[in-house]
Amino acid sequence: MGPDGRLFLNPFTVGPAIETRLWKGFHFEAGALFKHLRGDEYNGIATAPYTFRNSRYNVWEFPLLLKIRQSVAKRQVFFSGGTSIRRLGHERVDELWVSTFRDVPSKRNTFTADYRLPVRYGLVVSAGTGWQSRYLHLEPEIRYTHWTSNHWLTSTNQVEFLLGISALVH
Repeated sequence: MGPDGRLFLNPFTVGPAIETRLWKGFHFEAGALFKHLRGDEYNGIATAPYTFRNSRYNVWEFPLLLKIRQSVAKRQVFFSGGTSIRRLGHERVDELWVSTFRDVPSKRNTFTADYRLPVRYGLVVSAGTGWQSRYLHLEPEIRYTHWTSNHWLTSTNQVEFLLGISALVH
C-alpha cells in the first residue's frame, strides 16, 4: 500500500476445524480458516492524475493446535497452543485513474492477479469454554497469534474472538 493506503481485515472468519482426542484431556485441532483483506489506496497530486485503488485479497490460515480440556466448576474450559500457517491468495483490483487534464479521458481497470507470496507462520495461544444443549455445541474462544512477518498486514499481532458451532448427532 502507498503512503495514503489503508488495509482492513474483514471481521468475519469462516471455515471448518477438526479435533481429535489424543490422551487424558489432550486434543489436537486442525483448521482451515478463510477471511478477506481489503486495501484502499489513493495517490495523486493536483497537477498529476489521481489514482483510486481498491484491492481485495483472500487470506487462508491453517492453525495446528494442541489443546488441553479441563472441567472447572461444572464448565468445560480449554487452553491451546501451536502454530498457524497463513497464505495470501489472489487479489481482485478495481482501479480508477482520473485525469486532471481536459482532453485526457479517465480510465477504469478491473483485474485479478494471483500472487505466489511466501507462506507466513505464526505462534498461537488461545483459551475458551463450551456450552452444550441437546442438539448444539457452542465454543467461544479468544485467540492470539504472533506472526513472524507482517507482510501485507499492519501488525504482527492478531487477536480474534472466534465462535465454534457444531451440531450434535444422536
